[in-house]
Amino acid sequence: MASTTCECGGGLCLQYSTDGRYLHHRLTAPANLMDRERVLHVWALQLLKNPLLASQIAFGDYEDVSFVHSRPRLVSSTLDSAEDRFLYLPESDASADIIGLYLNGPRSLSSDRLAMLVVADKGEGSYEVMLCATHYLGDGMALHTFMNEFYQLLGDTANTVSAITASIRDEIARVTGIPPSLEDRMPKVGNGSALARAIGAVDNRRNDSKLIGGQAFPGAKIKKQRHTLVPTFAYSEAETKAILGKCKANGATIAHAMFALCNIAWARRIDAKARVDPR
Repeated sequence: MASTTCECGGGLCLQYSTDGRYLHHRLTAPANLMDRERVLHVWALQLLKNPLLASQIAFGDYEDVSFVHSRPRLVSSTLDSAEDRFLYLPESDASADIIGLYLNGPRSLSSDRLAMLVVADKGEGSYEVMLCATHYLGDGMALHTFMNEFYQLLGDTANTVSAITASIRDEIARVTGIPPSLEDRMPKVGNGSALARAIGAVDNRRNDSKLIGGQAFPGAKIKKQRHTLVPTFAYSEAETKAILGKCKANGATIAHAMFALCNIAWARRIDAKARVDPR
């Protein structure tokens, strides 16, 4: 787990760490920009623009699962939906560990709540913001893109509660539901025939057999109460530039480097005779 810090004059100053289930930021900002009602309105507007985050899961059986989105028709119902997916901790709860609460506390997400925004006032202009989402909603880049848009709205001083409310009203008139998935927009191979599906399934299994990854480190034989720790390692600006520069020079990303390191760590734990060549 890694984090980066930045120093900037005014506005929002971010430090972030990521995991497959949440995106967590530490930031400094003026109190008027982080007012609870204002943040809630920005969150409500973002949920309208990204309806999958405000959807629910309809489960018939394992072959019949779908997203369901109830289109809001009023500003009040839009805010109610956002409120159900929003937690704001005041300065009196500044000692709360929002990551620990999310990982080890009562379950926050469910089939009826696929995403949640947590904001904690840490006092003296410091805040923590965490976007929680189920794994199947999207990848890390989707979460980053969402929060980048969120902070652009939040950091614009022209976006008063009244102005955001007007934007919510305009968005309600535009929203039609969940956009079609990429799979639905792609042409069906072989016109979706049974033979084409069978060939595709076999081809997919052959491709999967060539992939490296998905290893699991051995766990404790005796199951204990859940207690997940999230170590954070802070890199200086110079170190961050050096890491990014090295990755760019080799045509790789930090995610690529971390994936390779995990594979090396896994390989060192497994006896050479027990390894199986996936090819």
